Amino acid sequence: MRLFSTFIPILSLAVLIPLASISLRELGARAPQILVDESQGREALYLPSGKGLQALSFGYRNVLSNILWFNTINYFGKHHRGDQKYVWLAHMCGLVTDLNPRAAHVYDFCGNMLSWEAGKPQEAVNILTKAIAQFPTEWMLYYQRGFTYLFFLKEPDKAQADFITASGLPEAHVLVKRLAAKRLAASESAQAAIDFLTDMLQGQKDPTERAALESRLQDAYYERGFQMLERARDLFKEQTGTSPSSLSELSEKGLVRPDFKDPFGGHYVLDPQTGEISSTSGHKRISSKP
Repeated sequence: MRLFSTFIPILSLAVLIPLASISLRELGARAPQILVDESQGREALYLPSGKGLQALSFGYRNVLSNILWFNTINYFGKHHRGDQKYVWLAHMCGLVTDLNPRAAHVYDFCGNMLSWEAGKPQEAVNILTKAIAQFPTEWMLYYQRGFTYLFFLKEPDKAQADFITASGLPEAHVLVKRLAAKRLAASESAQAAIDFLTDMLQGQKDPTERAALESRLQDAYYERGFQMLERARDLFKEQTGTSPSSLSELSEKGLVRPDFKDPFGGHYVLDPQTGEISSTSGHKRISSKP
């Protein structure tokens, strides 16, 4: 009888595991409500809610969590190499952490990739808030959430509150203490992004996550160029009472370097009619990405 009672949940879990990765193509008309656009290849993971998975896990929550985490990493890697659309990433992160709320590595990955790669900063805030509830003394979690508020959601007051909390926790990085000590503005976010990403890359061994962060670091340098030039343009107008006709006028005034280039090989250009700054590389700014 004891052997039988042990066998039943194991058998049930063995049935559940394949169901955890049923594709939309297999579901067909049974799940029309979760259709995604054609660029996703009509791919989706049809998974129950976190509570549903907990009920079906038969006490093997960590085992199922690890399996779903493996699927999540595979999903992310596939789309990072492909269309870079991550429709189901937030849902998958939520499921994994519902099953294993102490999975610190999952919060770290999802908190970064949901904002930087998936373009879903509010989802990143949600997963980091969930992490903070589990690990309230981890300064890095407040730092990550605060940075998301500052750079992506343009909410410097919430960002500073998180930086202040982080700075008072054990082993807090000196960078967090500097951020907590100053009044933040959204215009400073590009440099904050460079500092943040540089810090995240230290010790990052996962090749897919590292490649994503390195790519976004280039984006941050690119964005910093725009912000520096926009500040110089505005300062020129304050000093002279006129708008600059080109970036060379800014360099002549000593407001920017004469060899100012973007990290993607292009040149920044100022439109004399509108005053807008663009780049010949055609690369999109972070603020304009979906």
